[in-house]
Amino acid sequence: MIVQHKFFPIVPDETILWQYMPLAKLLHLLRTGTIHFHRIDDFSDKKEGTMTVLDKTVFSYIAPKIDIEAYLQQDVKRLYINCWIKCPHELALMWETYGKDGVVIRTTAGNIRQAMANDKEQCIRMVEVRYIDEETEAAQLSGKPFNMLYFPTTKRKYFKQECEVRLLYENTDKITENKGINIRVDVKELIQEIRVYPSAPKYFYDMVKLETKGLDVSIELSSV
Repeated sequence: MIVQHKFFPIVPDETILWQYMPLAKLLHLLRTGTIHFHRIDDFSDKKEGTMTVLDKTVFSYIAPKIDIEAYLQQDVKRLYINCWIKCPHELALMWETYGKDGVVIRTTAGNIRQAMANDKEQCIRMVEVRYIDEETEAAQLSGKPFNMLYFPTTKRKYFKQECEVRLLYENTDKITENKGINIRVDVKELIQEIRVYPSAPKYFYDMVKLETKGLDVSIELSSV
């Protein structure tokens, strides 16, 4: 279930969110009723979940006896994320980057909360990503208590166009080598609409309609 963290602003229920994905990922969602969370240190951007220079300075001051790098190498293995794009409309750049020859799911923050409400075992945070200059800014907010969750919810300013909202799961049990975990959702609550890639042939569109039969959601060809 989605649990609000006191350090982060609430993402309003009406916030429109998109997730661009290959067809295989959509089929996995539909057939397993789960969404995939990927371990943050296994993303292509190796700056994910790390500290800026300023953050390391702060950390060294409040915990001088802790080896920062060793701590980060272990702690990041507890963090798994599932990413959404905050925007009132589709984005051509996101099709090219994440959804080429695939689909996009349209939902809202409120729908995600409802879709995950029945899973009482998993604690999920929903956080809007902050974008910073890693040379001059810190992920840790000034005047706030130090919290490791600032690092997986902050990205470099070069990615600002993504306007990302993240679902964050922290594995508080024993650290494992699992690069991903699947968390159950109510697919009917989650998906408001599915759009297929702009140049999709009819057979692709028809297959998506067949796979989503019974969901009662709109299946459209993207107009981007």
